[in-house]
Amino acid sequence: MIINKKDWNNYLNKRELVKIYGKSQDSYIFAVGYMIADLGQYYIFEVVDDVGSLDSYVLYKKTEIEKLVCNDSHTRMFDFYIDYLKKQDEYDRLNLQKVYNDIPHNDIITLLNYCCNYGFYVTIAESEDEYEETVKIISVDTQKVLIDQTEYCKDHNLMDEVRSESIKIADILTLDIISKENFLYEQYLKQRNI
Repeated sequence: MIINKKDWNNYLNKRELVKIYGKSQDSYIFAVGYMIADLGQYYIFEVVDDVGSLDSYVLYKKTEIEKLVCNDSHTRMFDFYIDYLKKQDEYDRLNLQKVYNDIPHNDIITLLNYCCNYGFYVTIAESEDEYEETVKIISVDTQKVLIDQTEYCKDHNLMDEVRSESIKIADILTLDIISKENFLYEQYLKQRNI
């Protein structure tokens, strides 16, 4: 069932699984998750991977969301997957929920400052690009964030794609605040720098 836009807020913290379709994505590409926070121009979703385990906490710009769908055969199947994984204690093996719960999510500036201060790697999709970039936030002001990709691109053999510049906060369409991939990369950097 497609959820009427005026009813989206009714799904906040309801723990009802939804499919999230973004405007900038192909019509068959979507994420599956729970709507857990409203940050003004953004929603935060707890997103699951393709087998129903916790994958990430993602900030979506409200205007970037094409539609939300719930209670269809796909979400019912994933409800089972998630329930099964939780019973096996396999839903959140990396304790991402604990990391997310420590992050203040009053507004996007506070959230970005926290990610900057604690050295999080985040994945950003912005309105001018058609792809996502994993970056470290170097500084934040009320209008923009300064990013650096040098370390990440070096470790992933992507040196021809390094970008270190500022991004307008208003241009951020999605932001993976904490994800399995980025969390594991941060752990790798910590052990490497010991």
